[in-house]
Amino acid sequence: MNNLKFLRTIPVYLFKAEQGIDKLDILKNETSDKHFFAWEGGKGAVSSKYPNEPLSEPMVSKVQVEDSDEEPFYLLHNKGESKVSVVASL
Repeated sequence: MNNLKFLRTIPVYLFKAEQGIDKLDILKNETSDKHFFAWEGGKGAVSSKYPNEPLSEPMVSKVQVEDSDEEPFYLLHNKGESKVSVVASL
């Protein structure tokens, strides 16, 4: 497993304001059973703790896999969830 480096974390309402959108949709890939979120113009990962741990204080972070040249990506997670690991990269 790889650790994530959190580059920036903001509340969902601020992320939506910055993106100029009204909503984020959380979607489920029926093949992999993984969740992701999408909005007009982009998409991101959802914490692997969801839906077992509801998003009571949702935050969006721009993260990057530590010690990797991979591009940063957005992650939807609960406030305070700072220790997150990548469980798969596709």
